[in-house]
Amino acid sequence: MKPLLPLLLFICSNAFAQKLITDKTDEFTGKKVKETSVENLAQPFKMNGFAYKFSFKKVNDDLYFNLRIMSLSNSVFAIKDGEVLMLKTADTVIKLSNIEYVISKKGGAGGGLSSSYSEGVSIYFPLSKESAELIKQKEIIKIRLYTTDGYSEQDVKVVADKRVKESLALVL
Repeated sequence: MKPLLPLLLFICSNAFAQKLITDKTDEFTGKKVKETSVENLAQPFKMNGFAYKFSFKKVNDDLYFNLRIMSLSNSVFAIKDGEVLMLKTADTVIKLSNIEYVISKKGGAGGGLSSSYSEGVSIYFPLSKESAELIKQKEIIKIRLYTTDGYSEQDVKVVADKRVKESLALVL
């Protein structure tokens, strides 16, 4: 049993740690790219609706919030160009606009065995300096995303908000 204890401690300590998975300068374009690992943001209690994961990406001075949405009911969905993602705090709503029309596809949310069989998308939302500051300072309590079928919203737990702030700090 003793040999397993250090292994379990190592796995537990690294299981939820945000990481910088890309930190390089492109040798052809000279662009500096930083990107964080994908982390959980919100998931419904029931097995329907959407599960949300996120990461951040920075290319030179341009910052992006990557949202990965997986349909738990495995239904096809789309998100229009210019559609809004809202991050609600106690006293404000941070609005981010989608920059491209996307239609879900099998494995579109990427990563993991379960998501490879589910309908999903990965979307990059440009993040202004003002929005990044609000995310750093305010606690995100809810997320809402508009799709062609209406909207989906989920509560964001305190631990997930903490992950968002830690991940953002890695690329800034």
